[in-house]
Amino acid sequence: MLELGKELVNKSDMTLRLLQKSDFFEFRRAATESTESNYEYLAYGELFENLNIFDFSKAYLELLENKDLEHWGVFHRKVLVGHIGFGFGVGPFATEILGWVRKGYQSQGIGEMSLQTACAIAFQRKSFNYVELRIRESNKPSRRAAEKVGFVPVLKLGSIFTGSPDPYILHIKINPEIVELARVNRVRPIDIMNSPASQRPLRYMLRNPNILEFYGWPFPPYSDDSPEADFFEYHGYMALISFTPDDVSRLSEEPPAAGDGVY
Repeated sequence: MLELGKELVNKSDMTLRLLQKSDFFEFRRAATESTESNYEYLAYGELFENLNIFDFSKAYLELLENKDLEHWGVFHRKVLVGHIGFGFGVGPFATEILGWVRKGYQSQGIGEMSLQTACAIAFQRKSFNYVELRIRESNKPSRRAAEKVGFVPVLKLGSIFTGSPDPYILHIKINPEIVELARVNRVRPIDIMNSPASQRPLRYMLRNPNILEFYGWPFPPYSDDSPEADFFEYHGYMALISFTPDDVSRLSEEPPAAGDGVY
């Protein structure tokens, strides 16, 4: 049982579904009520602050029409109590979860339940290798909630990434299928989660040490005392794991531009 405000309800009354245009007014009520508390959640507070109904309507439609993100509502019956979004992750086999819980509904298990359901969608329906969260280092409640449902911190992204002295901590949760695949091949799950060899029918390539080294996680184990990740190393790794044969073909077809070494 979850206590929501003054009401005691069953978890069976909670649903997670894709947001629709018809949810606009309920979403606007929830978001504007929660502006102050949502500053921790990747600028959602700033995004919805001081918008009149017309500008808010435009921003909401842009959320729904953005092909790079999926936006889901967490509902208690007809009341929107949270928002979850699926976006781009570090690599092509990952998705980043963004979200917030409505003001007055925090610290009641809604965030944890939403994360668990979102991970099930990411792994079972969307077949992602892992899910990631970026949480401010100072946001202890959200970090505890994430770790409670199986996320582990792996990297500290500092001021050069965030524009703030309060760094983000990158947390990940790996698909159990990838964890089992790593166990069978006697490697760390984190070293194969970004590898094309994690996918059928290429899994035989996990026996190749060069493949493991190429796609393996290059950063040392995380601890609270870990230094901030090197900006160029991080983005270099992102570029490496995201590069595909299609990129080579596309680049080879483009005419040379100034600065490409052609005079």
